Amino acid sequence: MAITKNGLMNNTAGKYGGMSINDARKKIIEDLRKEGLLVNKKPITHAVNVHERCGTPIEIIESKQWFIKYLDLKDEFIKLGNKMKWYPDYMKVRYDNWIRGLRWDWCISRQRFFGIPFPVWYCNKCGEVKLADKKDLPVDPLVDKPRSKCKCGSSDFTPERDVLDTWATSSLTPQLAVELVKDKSVQKKIYPMSMRPNAHDIITFWLFNTVVKSYLHNNNIPWKNVLISGHVQDEHGKKMSKSKGNVVS
Repeated sequence: MAITKNGLMNNTAGKYGGMSINDARKKIIEDLRKEGLLVNKKPITHAVNVHERCGTPIEIIESKQWFIKYLDLKDEFIKLGNKMKWYPDYMKVRYDNWIRGLRWDWCISRQRFFGIPFPVWYCNKCGEVKLADKKDLPVDPLVDKPRSKCKCGSSDFTPERDVLDTWATSSLTPQLAVELVKDKSVQKKIYPMSMRPNAHDIITFWLFNTVVKSYLHNNNIPWKNVLISGHVQDEHGKKMSKSKGNVVS
C-alpha cells in the first residue's frame, strides 16, 4: 500500500512520497511524458468512489478493525424478519435482499475523534489484547487504566483509540428505552416493543442492526411491527437534506 492514512503517498512511492494522490498522478504523467513513455492521454468516464455527504473522492486502504461475526446467522435473521409485521409489506424485500447479499461480517470500529470507546488496551510487551472486566464498565481506555496486569506480567499498555460505529449503539435503542422502566414485570410487557417507525433508506442499517443486537443479546425480535416511511422531496425529486440546502422549514 503506497497511500498513508492521511491521504499522502508514502516511501513505497519513491520520489512521489509525501505528495497528495492527485499531485502524484500529475507528476507521474509528467515524468512518463519526459521519458517518452506516455503513449496517449485522454479523459475517460469511469466510476469513482466518493464520500456520501461532501462528494470528495476517496481511496480505500487496508487497516485492522473490530468485527461482530454474524455471516453464519443469516438464516436466523431472515426468520426474525418473518416474525415482524411490515407496513407496507413489500418493504420487507429490502431487508431480505440485504441479508442474502452480505459478504462480510459487521465492522463496528471507526477512526474518529468522538464516539463510544472500546474498553480495550494492548500490552506493549507481548501485544496481548486486554479487555476491561464487565463490572468495571463503562471504561474510557484513554483515561482509565487496566485493573490488573497482562498475562505476561507487564503493566505497560497502549489504549485502543478507535470508537464504535454509530449503528453499534443506536441498534440498542429498544433495550435502552426499556431500561428506563425499573419494574421488571413491566419490562417484560413492553419488550419486544409494539412498533418501529423507520425511513426506508436505513432498513439495511438501523433496522437490520437492531434486529441483530436484539437476537445476540436477548434472543428475540426488537419489535412486533415495522412502519416504513418515505422521504419528503424537493421540486426536482431529490430527498430534502440539510447538507444540500433544499429543505423547507
